[in-house]
Amino acid sequence: MRDIQEGTHPDFIEALLDPKAHPHATGDVQVEETHISWLVFTDDHVYKVKKPVNFGFLDFSTLDRREHFCREELRLNQRLSPSVYLGVETITLYDGQFLLGGDGKVVDYAVKMRRLPASGWLAGLLKRDEVDAPTVRRIAARIADFHAQSTESGASEAGSSVDIVSQNTEENFDQTTPFLGWTLPQTTYDVVRAYSRTFLQTGRSLFLRREEQGRIRDCHGDLHAGQICVENGIDFIDCIEFNDRFRIGDTAADLAFLAMDLHARGHPELSSVLVEEYRARTNDEGLGDVLRFYECYRAYTRGKVESMRADQLGPDRPERRGAEGSARLYFQLARHYAIPKGPLLIALTGLMGTGKSSVSEALSACWDALTFNSDVVRKELEGVPPGEHRYERWQQGIYSEERSEATYEEMNRRAGEALTEGRVVVLDGSYAKNRWREAASRNAESAGAAFILAEVCCPAAVVRDRLVQRQASGEGPSDGRVELASRQAAEYEPVDREAFPSRSQIWTDRSGEELPYQALCALYGALPWRALAGLPLSAGA
Repeated sequence: MRDIQEGTHPDFIEALLDPKAHPHATGDVQVEETHISWLVFTDDHVYKVKKPVNFGFLDFSTLDRREHFCREELRLNQRLSPSVYLGVETITLYDGQFLLGGDGKVVDYAVKMRRLPASGWLAGLLKRDEVDAPTVRRIAARIADFHAQSTESGASEAGSSVDIVSQNTEENFDQTTPFLGWTLPQTTYDVVRAYSRTFLQTGRSLFLRREEQGRIRDCHGDLHAGQICVENGIDFIDCIEFNDRFRIGDTAADLAFLAMDLHARGHPELSSVLVEEYRARTNDEGLGDVLRFYECYRAYTRGKVESMRADQLGPDRPERRGAEGSARLYFQLARHYAIPKGPLLIALTGLMGTGKSSVSEALSACWDALTFNSDVVRKELEGVPPGEHRYERWQQGIYSEERSEATYEEMNRRAGEALTEGRVVVLDGSYAKNRWREAASRNAESAGAAFILAEVCCPAAVVRDRLVQRQASGEGPSDGRVELASRQAAEYEPVDREAFPSRSQIWTDRSGEELPYQALCALYGALPWRALAGLPLSAGA
């Protein structure tokens, strides 16, 4: 039932293209579709027919279920636009003909809607750059009024709302695995999973507070620009009817959908207007604590929906490429919301062969971090090509303590310049002495940046195998090798835990595919709360 391909219509939809099948006079009849509905357009009305699909989170697979959800759609949407949602019509078969209404056998149901003017849809107006701040403020006011009047959904027990959000996010991750490597990059999947899970774990008290404040309400659930018409008033259509847990939730999640969508459509300034006007009208002072998380969630969900739509389209359909591009855009935006906003300095410390460079490469790919590798910087200072090996004795030649000091000083200098630009910077080196770690921390403080010391760890047997393989291959700039490992371990200073309150530990003995995700989880857990909320970082924040 899930494999209905877009562009293939059942007989009764084809029949409804004939104006004679309609109870009211009309000219040409057209059909459009989404991944879950067919929309039949006449001159004055739109008839929405649900596809017999079952996506798990949505089940329209039987006639009874489609009737039930048509009536739910009517009831719920009349809260916002009673003049648009007019009733539920039967589609019948009588004497070999399909008709809207009539006394024949019921083959399906349709939600009857007043057709809104094509020129008034917010999505089209945004595309033509015809939306101004006053219009967005009017929309924000309507949303604020709707939320104030909507039914408050008291949680059955403390924390149940956050448990539902967790269920929804985990369902998203499960359902998007088929799209990995197509519309969804692995890096985005890793970033959003790690961010979302960390936020839900560490921010549980915020969700509890919003429950206590009555912010959990029966909302719209799908509030994006394609659902809003601003001609002759403001009409909102197509709220979620098929799954209560997608509609009943935090009012911030409802607002976040439209805020995200304005950003995705190239108007971040209007997104800011929307949020500030809504905040002023609702006195929701805690909105900023959760808004970024919900924007990330909404963008990722939209990427999932567009991917499902692209999957339904045949490979020869011209619309498929557009759906793919839209999915990629929304997934990319979800990653944008999840990446911490700098300035942030991360110093990696650990023994040779533990996987520090693998972690720094993952952060470069996942967080767009700027990385400085001590082996590369050291050789640049000595005029040695990065790929040329210098297998010196312990702390001899270019690896003397004096030259190590110079290397770390240069890394701090380069990092300081990047931090002033608001970057996330990673220092990839052994940082075997606390004084080098402390110098990096002071560098972050002087640049007004947050600082994390991340110790990279790995079992000794795995490290030995890695060092042997690395030396045999000759790849990479590192000159670390087995015969030096024990000497380094003996002189490696344990991390002073009191001196580095923002620290994490990253184990790299996982498979290569799991390493980025594990590293991200460890670092998100060490970030200041402001970073998880999407606010700019600063030293001591």
